[in-house]
Formats: sequence, structure tokens, C-alpha cells
Amino acid sequence: MPYRSKEDEKAYNREYYRRNKEKVKEQTRAYKKEHKEYYNEYSRNYQQTDEEKKKRCERQREYRRKYPIRFKTRRKVMSALKSGELVRQPCEVCGELKVEAHHVDYSKPLEVQWLCNYHHRVVEGRIL
Repeated sequence: MPYRSKEDEKAYNREYYRRNKEKVKEQTRAYKKEHKEYYNEYSRNYQQTDEEKKKRCERQREYRRKYPIRFKTRRKVMSALKSGELVRQPCEVCGELKVEAHHVDYSKPLEVQWLCNYHHRVVEGRIL
């Protein structure tokens, strides 16, 4: 279908996406899965650009400034894991071995719940 202008084409694409959101997302997931090596290589190359390194550094600096207690708590956990003072356990909900430390209270850095990524997001309220 020929479009009268680029704006018409963009409007059509936005409307198509709005109406077929799940279908488009599924097609995108399938395409990225099929072309995984390309996307991994692209991502690695992009992350190595000076511009991205500066952005990442700035995001980290901003995070540390905004959440100093969280940052210090995470550093203490990493240090305790390296020293053996703290040992990773399986997910407390499903038993998955690839886990993250969840803090109920950041003022108690070594009191953690070991949760897989999925259950950590559920507990944090990022998945309803």
C-alpha cells in the first residue's frame, strides 16, 4: 500500500502495532531468537563504544548517588560472598540455582533471601 508521506506510514505502523501488540511482540521475540548471534554481537560492539561507556558510567554514578544504602549493601554482599562469609542458596520459592540476593531491610546487609530472577521480580512487585 503506497503511503502519501512518511508521516502516514508512521501513523499506519503505530496503529497496526496498537491493534496487534502481542502478535508483533511474539514475531519480534521469534526473530531475535532466530538471529541470536547477530544481536549478541551487536550488543557487545555497542557496549564497547565510548559513548555507551560514558552513559553507563553516568547511570552508575547517578544510581550510587540516588541509592547510597543499596549500593553499600550490595558491595557488602559481594564481599561476603567472595570471602565465604555468605553462601548462595537455591531460590527459596522454586529451588532454582541461579539466584539473586533480596534484601527486606537494607540496614541488615547480610540478611538476604535467595530468590531466582522471576521470584525476585514478583516479590519486588515488578510482576503482578
